[in-house]
Amino acid sequence: MKITIDFRPGQDRSKFKEYLEEGDSFSRELHGNYKQKKWPEKVSTLCNPMELALAILENEKEKLIKSIDFNNSQNSTSIDEEMASSIVTTLYPFSEDDDAKINIIDSDRLCKIIKIAEIDWDDFERILLNDLPVDHLSPGQRSSAMLPLIALAETAPLVIDQPEDNLDNRMVGKMLVDILAELKEKRQIIVATHNPNIVVSGDAEQVIVLDALSSHEGICKVSGSIDKQDIVGPVIDIMEGGKEAFLNRKRRYRLD
Repeated sequence: MKITIDFRPGQDRSKFKEYLEEGDSFSRELHGNYKQKKWPEKVSTLCNPMELALAILENEKEKLIKSIDFNNSQNSTSIDEEMASSIVTTLYPFSEDDDAKINIIDSDRLCKIIKIAEIDWDDFERILLNDLPVDHLSPGQRSSAMLPLIALAETAPLVIDQPEDNLDNRMVGKMLVDILAELKEKRQIIVATHNPNIVVSGDAEQVIVLDALSSHEGICKVSGSIDKQDIVGPVIDIMEGGKEAFLNRKRRYRLD
């Protein structure tokens, strides 16, 4: 399992793109002519909010003419001169009345440009599990990727409630147990679990068997190392469904 972090400074433009895509933010002319050309996506990829606002206020389309090639000509994106000119011309808030010889300010357009400049844009961060974004994976896989990162972030004891949730037993036995075993060498890990693999294969240093007296109260029945017989018995009863159930599975699996 390989966990990496994709970090790109200043590349979180999601709010910027959403604002540009809003139907009432800009004129119908701009959306109508360039909807097929995906201008909000291109502008938010190639410019930050301040760059777009300044290009419009300074009436300089040249500042918007940009392109980028993602190592593949089919994935390249660009703002050509025609698109840049249309954006600046449509949103430029200043004009001149030739007869009165005065400057006219379109307050509605100016407010929209100011809102552009105020849009938050931050660093882009994404966690990858085996080179795949975790937001595209199952809840269990996301948990497996997040656990080591959370555990390594601090040195204080880490309390985890049922880390086996959303994971099948194979993943618990092969991956989660290994993660916990490695992490416990660096910091104290306290786990609440119903999965015997975490206790046994994870080589728990201290097992505390709890019994619920009510929905809000419980007691410690016994505690100690997993090597002790008075701990093995409760683990088999609670986590394996009892000795008979455990032996029945062993017979069905035909294990020696």
